Amino acid sequence: MKKQLIFLSTILSIASPLAANATQNNAKTTNLAELLIEQSAVAYGGKDTLNSLEKIYIDYETTIVGRGQSRATTPPWDTIIADQKEAIDFSQMMVITEYTGQGGGSKASFRTEIEGLSAHRLDLYRKTIAPISTSNFESTAGQIIRTNGTLLLKQALKYKNSSEYLGEQQYKDRTHHLIKIEPDSEPPITLYIDRDTKQITKSERSIGNSRIEYFFEKYRTQNGILLPYVSSFSINGNLSRQMKVESYTINKSIRDLFLAPTNFTKIPGNEITSPTTTKIDKGVYWVTQNMGGGLYGQSSLFIELKDYVLMVGALSGAKQRIEHIKQTIGEKPIKYAVISHHHEDHIGGVQEILDAGISLIVAEAHQAAITESLSDKTKAHFYTINSEETYSDESMQVDIINVGPTPHAEDYLLVHLPKLGILFAADHFEPFSNGPLPPQNENSVFLAKIIQEKNLNITRIIPSHSTRIGTYEDLITMNKTL
Repeated sequence: MKKQLIFLSTILSIASPLAANATQNNAKTTNLAELLIEQSAVAYGGKDTLNSLEKIYIDYETTIVGRGQSRATTPPWDTIIADQKEAIDFSQMMVITEYTGQGGGSKASFRTEIEGLSAHRLDLYRKTIAPISTSNFESTAGQIIRTNGTLLLKQALKYKNSSEYLGEQQYKDRTHHLIKIEPDSEPPITLYIDRDTKQITKSERSIGNSRIEYFFEKYRTQNGILLPYVSSFSINGNLSRQMKVESYTINKSIRDLFLAPTNFTKIPGNEITSPTTTKIDKGVYWVTQNMGGGLYGQSSLFIELKDYVLMVGALSGAKQRIEHIKQTIGEKPIKYAVISHHHEDHIGGVQEILDAGISLIVAEAHQAAITESLSDKTKAHFYTINSEETYSDESMQVDIINVGPTPHAEDYLLVHLPKLGILFAADHFEPFSNGPLPPQNENSVFLAKIIQEKNLNITRIIPSHSTRIGTYEDLITMNKTL
């Protein structure tokens, strides 16, 4: 026992100095990080100036790179040029963002307003306003802060006491100090501060398997504050978005800088929902859900033939929808799943489908891109379509038609049930779950043209993101609205 006590005493005598040294080293890196953050603040106009920055409005021209959302499966990727406005009032916990853009055959104009615990989304085309339950000030403001070097430094001042100095690194042939900050409820962010100019030229953070890098350029001084006029970010080394600032407005009422909504219709918001099955017709079932409570939900169509079931749609959450439909179809096997097109959201559930032992029916041009997206390629099993295929028996007829190129994708599979007048048309007719129909876009005009040219019998149109079944008359009405 005496020997054991002596041994324990020896260990403690060694460990105590080591622990003390570790604590001292951590304190040193924190103190150095604090010093460098405060030195950087001087270059941006001073700590007091940054702390007094309570309201900011930024008007951008934004270029969005459509990697994973382009018409083709290979570069060069399509781009969307959009008008984007973002504003934060830190003192009132208010954020307003506005986006207007057109690409992929569709168009959108939305505004999000968050004040404290209240949040709404305005559809500026449909003139509707709906509550949002899944957005809050911190997360929405954080998205704006991360894409602006000045706001990022303001945030670093807030969290400087827990910051950490990571050393020096060369970036663009210049020496940079690397400092880690840890905002509340968010992954850590590493700042790259130029040793000479004291400007933040880059930051980075990791979320799961994604490494996101932010870049800040073309700094100019306005209202005594150094501000970046070009920002961008990339995901795993691939450019995702570039923002060129048209103008800044500092410490003015941000609500006064946006047009007040007039004659807007209040509609229900989109809540997070579990899978729900709707019987559309004999042997035809539609399973819908909204996994994130956002504007766009996820759905799949299930079509019963005599000996098997054919699934249509592979948005994320496919496993849940497959499990849910089994409550209706019992043990009848789901043999095939039709993938309408290659966009990343529409193949988000493909691995789950393959894991369930279901084979894929895809446009031949999409096979390589879909295979590349899989985490387990050994389970991949494809049937490819170039033009048109029919799956039928005495109980059901399912026509799968490649109608590409469309404004949305160079190859695209429509699923038509001619005897029942049912058409599944992902992304080409999305009427939204609540409120009036959206205005026409290139996709909806194309869909109406294809229906007429091929003389398709259509009474119901099934979307992929909405929980609202449309009619052919809805499509025609939508196409009359500019």
